[in-house]
Amino acid sequence: ASGPHFSGLRFDGLLSSSPPNSSVSSPSHLRSAVSSSSPASSDPEAPKQPFVIGVSGGTASGKTTVCDMIIQQLHDHRVVLVNQDSFYRGLTSEEQQRVQEYNFDHPDAFDTEQLLH
Repeated sequence: ASGPHFSGLRFDGLLSSSPPNSSVSSPSHLRSAVSSSSPASSDPEAPKQPFVIGVSGGTASGKTTVCDMIIQQLHDHRVVLVNQDSFYRGLTSEEQQRVQEYNFDHPDAFDTEQLLH
């Protein structure tokens, strides 16, 4: 099958049924799009490899909703959700004086070094 996927999670329905640059309006649509197509290895001796799922999007675009659904589908209590909102860098005094003009969505607004360590 074609389309974006990662580690058994298929997103074909989510991406193909919505026009470009539109948001999916129904949580039930997201639920059906985020489905596990193959179970994790049942071999207890298989090495456990960590993996990262990155979710990006604009403000209020549904990133947290998608992450919550992925976590539910993985059925794994070892999942860690790292929210980038926790990694805003401190504003300089000049930026604080013009905070109404500051772009909190710009990549420079985040302390990427701290996020990666």
